[in-house]
Amino acid sequence: NRQHWEETAWVLLARSMGQVVNAAAFEAIARSLPIALLARLRNQRLQIEALLLGQAGLLEGPFGEAYPLALQREYRFMRTKWALRAPGIPLSFLRMRPAHFPTIRLAQLAGLMTAGTGWFARIREAADPEALLTELQADAGEYWTSHYQLETPSPPSPKKLGAAMQQGLLVNAFIPLLFAYGWLRGEPAFQEKAFSWLRQLRPEKNTLLARWQQLGVDTAHAADAPALLELKKHYCATRKCLNCAIGRTLLGQEGEATVCKSIS
Repeated sequence: NRQHWEETAWVLLARSMGQVVNAAAFEAIARSLPIALLARLRNQRLQIEALLLGQAGLLEGPFGEAYPLALQREYRFMRTKWALRAPGIPLSFLRMRPAHFPTIRLAQLAGLMTAGTGWFARIREAADPEALLTELQADAGEYWTSHYQLETPSPPSPKKLGAAMQQGLLVNAFIPLLFAYGWLRGEPAFQEKAFSWLRQLRPEKNTLLARWQQLGVDTAHAADAPALLELKKHYCATRKCLNCAIGRTLLGQEGEATVCKSIS
């Protein structure tokens, strides 16, 4: 991004909101909408949401409800005005809870960007992670209270960004960016700030970390979890035991096959 840190923060924020399944699609959507364009639309929730849903290919219609029609109308106008081209990467709704549907995540992302686009400035200036977590509180909006998808009513329920998702944005997008900023600029204070934030946050909870815990490997804070996930993804899952110091140690001990199989 040619040293454009705010652009990078926007792309990483969007990618993290897409989570694993839709990360690539959300990143492509973010790259198709420059941060300068979103900055023009600050405090215009309908327009930002229309851009995100439209670039995701979700506003083709036909629609009967007033809100989807308004989104479609706004998107068609802005698409022509700014000669926008949708990335064309399909979104996945399969095997996920409705609260995690990409429609809800895009609406919540619109809420985060409506309040302002200077996320990197906030990351750099924040004294602690709690200050950022407060700013990461977002709601999908009134229409989505009774919808998970456009034109498909559902029982009313709030669609606020959960605590786990808020922390995930910090751990997967903002803290790595803060570290990279300090590293590339030769300012170790920002690198230490990134590590300090990780040590202040609780580790996430998932099936993989629970299996590590069963083997006696616990996670004390958020800095431990990415390390264990990295080991599993790039060494255990690819069976590169001989390239891993832990694997080489286990292979030299009795019962190593049982341990490796448990992790894999």
